Amino acid sequence: MNGDDTSAFPKPITIASILDRVHKGQIMLPRFQRKIAWDEGTSAMLMESLLKGDPVGLFLTLEVGTGEKVFRTREISDAPKPTCECKELLLDGQQRVMSLYRAVKGKFAKPFIVEFKQVRQGKNSGYEINVHQAKKLKKDGGLDIPEEVTDYFFPAKLLSWDLDAEAEATEWIKGHTEKHGLETGPFREAYWHIKTRFLHFQVPVIRLPKTTTREHAINIFIQMNQSVAKLSAFDIAVAQMEEEVGESLHERVDKIAEETRLLYNPSDNDAKKDAKIGSFALRVFCLRKKLQPTDGKFTNLDFREVDEDWTDFEYAVKRMKKMLSQEKIWDRKRLPSLVPLHVIVALFMERPSPDKEGQYLDILKKYLWRAFLSDRYSYAANKKMKEDYDSLSTELNKSDLDKRTLKLNVPIFGNSAKLPEIEDIKKAGWPGGADRVGKGIFILTLGRGAKDIATGFSPGPETPAKDYQYHHIYPKAYMKGTGSPLKENVNSALNCMFLEGSTNILLGDKSPYEYLNERMNFADDIADKLKTHIVPIDELLESKPRKDGTQKERESNFQDFIEERAKEIRSEIHKVCKL
Repeated sequence: MNGDDTSAFPKPITIASILDRVHKGQIMLPRFQRKIAWDEGTSAMLMESLLKGDPVGLFLTLEVGTGEKVFRTREISDAPKPTCECKELLLDGQQRVMSLYRAVKGKFAKPFIVEFKQVRQGKNSGYEINVHQAKKLKKDGGLDIPEEVTDYFFPAKLLSWDLDAEAEATEWIKGHTEKHGLETGPFREAYWHIKTRFLHFQVPVIRLPKTTTREHAINIFIQMNQSVAKLSAFDIAVAQMEEEVGESLHERVDKIAEETRLLYNPSDNDAKKDAKIGSFALRVFCLRKKLQPTDGKFTNLDFREVDEDWTDFEYAVKRMKKMLSQEKIWDRKRLPSLVPLHVIVALFMERPSPDKEGQYLDILKKYLWRAFLSDRYSYAANKKMKEDYDSLSTELNKSDLDKRTLKLNVPIFGNSAKLPEIEDIKKAGWPGGADRVGKGIFILTLGRGAKDIATGFSPGPETPAKDYQYHHIYPKAYMKGTGSPLKENVNSALNCMFLEGSTNILLGDKSPYEYLNERMNFADDIADKLKTHIVPIDELLESKPRKDGTQKERESNFQDFIEERAKEIRSEIHKVCKL
């Protein structure tokens, strides 16, 4: 790829050459390229296709001249610091190259293994190849191999082009064949056949000349990826910001990852995390610029303005995090809805004066709870989000805040947002699921303190989620056999409270009466503890051990409990939502 021919016709290059140049830093990435987006299963499929000799598509690179580069660069994931000068930037094919490099360098958490079987066709012979993932990498460096894999396999890292892999392969094959009683010669022959074919496999590369402008290179990058790999709106926005401002949106997002843990799941890879935080940020900027907060509007943003206002965005994110912490919302799992956070951050970006911030914050909390618990954003959420932001921005910036005009002019404070009634609350789903109202009810109990009925402890922002569990107040085993409509209420938010794992195990499937009586022998404040969960105690004390109560009595008692708790929850909802 280093000749003088800069035509846009594909030129072949071997896998060995690509991987060697990546390792040395001769091939790097423009900074705007997205991070690892493929999961390990997709990477394994690519590896298997290539080992079978199937086409894997073409690559697109941009030649780099000496001196100043057209784009800022970064290494391909898991590659070492460059030892040579960068010659090319990889514009298309990043996920494929990263997958191959990480596989042959053993960088996956569950390393790849290559299983082979010799196949004869007439006078010719070849190998049927499958790529698997080891269950895990053992502490001693060995692989935990899936049961379905035969003894005819070797670690994918032995396919590496460097000399160290050759020495390692010789030693590994000798030990493996002796251990499993295999013939070393044929095994070694198969390994070398597969490795040689892999490293000599040629893929087509289109090289853009070093005279290509930034704008033209980015446009080609977007067009290529839209037609093949389908860039997301966020990926395109990253490229646009790099083109217009010369700044990395990826780097901006990385810096606020800790402040925005509510926006992504702990299991998300870097690419998903970046996309969720970045897309959230750009939707906030859309609100600020009077645009619909949708991914499709990202291209309408002026990224110079995004760059200029980014400090205000970081400030607003910190204020949002503090506000949510006050409301006992600490992680994504227990967040009822992401929608209102866009509006809150956009409003905090307006930086209210210190003498007005208390009132400002009070109104935003009322807005937050209405967004969580009302039906305001049940449909057309983006349109309604913009309506609420525009009207709130106008009202909050008036010299005198008037709650009457807020009710008249801000849709979510008026008749456009219906709060749940008793029957709606009864239908609220289990808080550990996706039900918005169920999660909202759970957060209300955290706001009341939610003391564990055995230890008296309350969860906090630093409490590991694994230490607390959702507990069925009327255990499922106790309610077994009850009929509809009570059956669905057993797994509802009204039959749930949050307890330490040890307490949850202690209570087991006992009736409420039984476990309350046991607790009363240790503490006389059990009623107060239950109040912190907004749980009425009288109905619980009416329950009987399963062996003593009939099914009809259990149903009646449970129905009374659900009805009473629904009334108390409704009262609490109106408290937090009322202006």
